[in-house]
Amino acid sequence: MSKGPLVFVKGGTTSTEYDRQVAAQRADTDRRRAHQDAQMRIARAHPDEAIMRTRLLGGQSQYPTIVLAVKHPKDNEILEWMTCEITDQGDELALIMVCLRCVFTLGRPQGEAQLTIKQSNRKFYYEPTPPKWAKGERVWINPRDPNEVITLAGTVTMPEWAHCPHLGCGWTFTIDDSVIYTK
Repeated sequence: MSKGPLVFVKGGTTSTEYDRQVAAQRADTDRRRAHQDAQMRIARAHPDEAIMRTRLLGGQSQYPTIVLAVKHPKDNEILEWMTCEITDQGDELALIMVCLRCVFTLGRPQGEAQLTIKQSNRKFYYEPTPPKWAKGERVWINPRDPNEVITLAGTVTMPEWAHCPHLGCGWTFTIDDSVIYTK
């Protein structure tokens, strides 16, 4: 990993050193994932000889989840569905989601595109009732993947505009009744 500071070049691009650091982090992540995948394959192939453990702390099928509809800025049609987590951090709630621009436009892996929105830095409201687009149903079936069935945790509304903090992104969005609107 880089020992030096992050350097920005005129025009807002990153330095070569930073690009090397990001590439090294991705390579390390890919190497660790490949190692774990190999271990899981061996454990599945030899169930009597190996113990298989996952570090799964929860899953969308095991607890209620926030689902956000992503609307096209002009056509007002739903382009995508996003599953998010909402956590209680004692004195405030935090919404954990993925930056769509980082993933779809900039090609970043989802692990590098996560956003955590806390009520202390962006006011948002949580209601334990399903959003209007769910038509009162607590169970949501993804229209693009019918195998994905989720229990809805409720509705999120964020009246303020939020911005993606990731380098070179600048995605601006707001959430109304669990629907994401972008600028």
